[in-house]
Amino acid sequence: MGTRPVKERRRGQRVPLTFHVEVSGIGLNGIPYSDHAVACDVSDRGCQVHLTREVKVGDLVTLRVVRREIAPQEQEGPFLYQAVWVEPTENGDGWIAGLAALEAGHPWGVYFPQESLIPES
Repeated sequence: MGTRPVKERRRGQRVPLTFHVEVSGIGLNGIPYSDHAVACDVSDRGCQVHLTREVKVGDLVTLRVVRREIAPQEQEGPFLYQAVWVEPTENGDGWIAGLAALEAGHPWGVYFPQESLIPES
């Protein structure tokens, strides 16, 4: 018996770019937080983010790309995302989460091919 292929979790075409981001939300202790993190493997529908703070599947977070060349008050965002999967890092120093965008926007400053805008069937 063979193994079944793992279902692709992504709904849009991803681009292997890395961004420094600020992730904010309500922690497991109920206290608001704002942490710096790294987002990668981005699309118009989401990203993968490397976090030092634990989040749970279903958690809502806001994400803002930190652009050093632009004054903070002139930067876009934050944008609302939801954690759709979370795994501990291999070395145990944090978590990797897949975030799905819950609102339209262009946080990455990248425009994606139109096929990524077609709803999942």
